Amino acid sequence: MKTENRNAEWVLSSDALKLLVILDAFIWFVAALHWGSALGDFSVLYTAGGVILEGHRTQLFDVPTQIEFQQRILGMHKFLPFNHLAYESLFFIALALLPFRWGLWIWRALSLGMLLLSTRLLADSFHVVRAHLLALSLALFPIIVAVLQGQDSILLLLLLTASLATLNKGKDRLAGILLAFALFKPHLILPIAAVLVWRRGYRFSQGFLGGSAVVFLLSTGITGLKGWKQLADLMRYAASGTGDQIGGVAKLRPNLRGIMDLSGVSVHTALILTVVISAVLFLLVAWHLRNQRSPEVLFPPLAALALVTSIHVNTHDLSLLLIPIVAMLVQKRKAAALVAGACFCMPLFSIAGYPALFFFVICAALFLTTFAGTSGHDQWSSTAEADEHLNTCASNRA
Repeated sequence: MKTENRNAEWVLSSDALKLLVILDAFIWFVAALHWGSALGDFSVLYTAGGVILEGHRTQLFDVPTQIEFQQRILGMHKFLPFNHLAYESLFFIALALLPFRWGLWIWRALSLGMLLLSTRLLADSFHVVRAHLLALSLALFPIIVAVLQGQDSILLLLLLTASLATLNKGKDRLAGILLAFALFKPHLILPIAAVLVWRRGYRFSQGFLGGSAVVFLLSTGITGLKGWKQLADLMRYAASGTGDQIGGVAKLRPNLRGIMDLSGVSVHTALILTVVISAVLFLLVAWHLRNQRSPEVLFPPLAALALVTSIHVNTHDLSLLLIPIVAMLVQKRKAAALVAGACFCMPLFSIAGYPALFFFVICAALFLTTFAGTSGHDQWSSTAEADEHLNTCASNRA
């Protein structure tokens, strides 16, 4: 028997695993029929690489430049903007050398590879059987959307799980660097980083600040200082919630912002309420985690917190829910199992036209991995320290 099976805290029965594999095959078949031939969100990343490849790096965030490229190369009539930090575009220059369809399928294959690595890192961190966690992840709707639409959420998931696993090995500086490299979506990373800098201390802070400096210099080197203003304008418009051209419709966002917009208040009031409630929720979660240092305790609620409080979040971003899902499963509690199961009912929420129901699932995950999930954990800085403590206790009993 493999070590990972012997030490696993959560495993599927053989019958459940077979059923899950069959379900995975069916879901991916149906989803591939729906999104397989569509341009998808990969057009945004392809645009970023293509604009730089054509020698227009300083116009990366220029709206007319992006529109012209998408119409000329991709034949798109609806504009989808690239509004992530400029350094991310470097990942897609090579793919932009290829025809769009080839680039899309290669990125999908790379995303599946990153998902495989992410589940391996998570399984080892939470003592879950790797193959079982991979099968489970392939049934999670946001992951399916992210892979087939060619989004970058799996890359984000990989960087978070790599940071978690590296912290477990006591390599705080490297963990901070890895988290900084995920700043292409700063609205999701900064809340996580803020608590980790506080709880993990000097070495993690060094790594994160150093990595952030590299990210800033790379981005500035690509677009110049003017690019930061253009990016801010794009992000502000995309987060406006107006639904005009490139602005998403706020009420369709599966988080606190979506709930505020559904309440019927004005867009401006909804934004203010979102900021205020998010700040209160952040402080509440941070205070509850004030005595925690273990990555397995910190990362699950922080991932859920980032999704709940983000000004701008889409369904594929909920791929990060895989982290709190694993944390809930290893709790072996009925409530945790129910919420983890609800995470896999997201297609029903979408079909019914109620994406805001995602919000309640994320909040439940946040609660169970923060207020209910930390009480039974040892407050160790790493799994290695916890194992050393357990071995010491066993020796003393002997």
